[in-house]
Amino acid sequence: MSTNDCAANSGEIGVVLFARKTLDREAIHEDSTILCRNHNDVVSSTLDILVRRITCSGIAAFAACMLFIPAGCGRDVGVPIAPIRGAVTHQGQPIADLFINFEPVKGRPSWAMTDANGNYVAHYTPDVPGVLVGECRIWVTLKPKSVEEDQQLRGGTHPRQKELEAILTKYSREGTPLRETIESGQKRLDLKLD
Repeated sequence: MSTNDCAANSGEIGVVLFARKTLDREAIHEDSTILCRNHNDVVSSTLDILVRRITCSGIAAFAACMLFIPAGCGRDVGVPIAPIRGAVTHQGQPIADLFINFEPVKGRPSWAMTDANGNYVAHYTPDVPGVLVGECRIWVTLKPKSVEEDQQLRGGTHPRQKELEAILTKYSREGTPLRETIESGQKRLDLKLD
């Protein structure tokens, strides 16, 4: 008797599924027993079909998720990028902790942060170094390292703010005269903010 016959002959459609899972070193064994109420017939069935459906569903779900990974992940971003690095100086001295913005005429901006020696590596995304090839406008700001520094910058009391006031004003987002054309294959761009 099949499960369809069992269900059709039953006054109450009551199907109880008991699954036993045994984990051993070599395999997981699953079996089930289908009991139909009001019948003495017992139909045994393995859960192979169910396991196959779950496995196929899992693979399909994983494949679907892979389609939605953004293009910015990984190395190939689909646009020409030049792996720019360089140094930022003012009157021959390196400028540390300066946040540099590379804003192209069209497209996604890049950014960089100078280290203690004024050196930087530009980033198109967190994982992809570089700047979009073409003309870009470059502007700078001080980037706070803590909440306290942020409050000092907002209040005008940051110790380096007075020292860098002329640079931060001249090369601000609104006023920067600095324009550069990034060439394909270009690797270095030193910035002299005088």
